[in-house]
Amino acid sequence: MPETEEARHRIAADIMQRLASYNIDFLPVTGLEGEKPIMVAFEDEQISAVFERIAWSGGYANLIVVGFDERESMVSVLPSLSAVDENAAERMTAAEIHRDASIGMLLTVARVFEDGLRIPVNFGTTSGRVVSGAVPIGA
Repeated sequence: MPETEEARHRIAADIMQRLASYNIDFLPVTGLEGEKPIMVAFEDEQISAVFERIAWSGGYANLIVVGFDERESMVSVLPSLSAVDENAAERMTAAEIHRDASIGMLLTVARVFEDGLRIPVNFGTTSGRVVSGAVPIGA
């Protein structure tokens, strides 16, 4: 895991540069206006901080989480009011996960569920659902 903010920015920029060279139609989450919002987070970041950033993009995100071993995982995040099959994923209540837990802890739990994990999140103005388990991306 990168120790400095500068190293984190470098890794995030590298991920964005790699994605910019692809046809991003493969990204599963599309916002209301057809955009494909991409967000980079690091495994040790608090869930509340990550979801606050996701709220800035309307609650939609193709979230790429960089792990301690610098492996990348992608998670689909949709706002609570989106038209997602209510039975598509296992459920956890917001009370089962603390806003100060790390996004890495959330991914550890999400990887257990074959069909993904749906977690209603409501931290202030931020509300969202993690609708798919973490899937490794890249080589």
